[in-house]
Amino acid sequence: MGFMASYKHLEKLCGEVMGDDRRLSAYIDEMAGKPCGSGYVMGWESDLRKLKHYRRVRNQIVHEPDCSEDDLCGPEDVEWLEDFYDRIMDQTDPLALYRKATQPKN
Repeated sequence: MGFMASYKHLEKLCGEVMGDDRRLSAYIDEMAGKPCGSGYVMGWESDLRKLKHYRRVRNQIVHEPDCSEDDLCGPEDVEWLEDFYDRIMDQTDPLALYRKATQPKN
């Protein structure tokens, strides 16, 4: 898969998980709304920065003339998006880990 295909795949999943038409933006907003997230989930800030970065890259590719994924993305970017997709599926993504960490214990 290329960058845009991987991005769309992740974006669709985020929309389903979040139940929100804003899809990946909804996921990002949910993370941004939890300022203590990094205290509960290792890598929280790094994941949030990457998601915001890839959303910007996607917007550049789609909206700016003479911008292509070949110019802005490499295989490591595609790999990160696919890994994050897998983390959501395995419930090891930041929001799932945050929910587990902050859930009241029985």
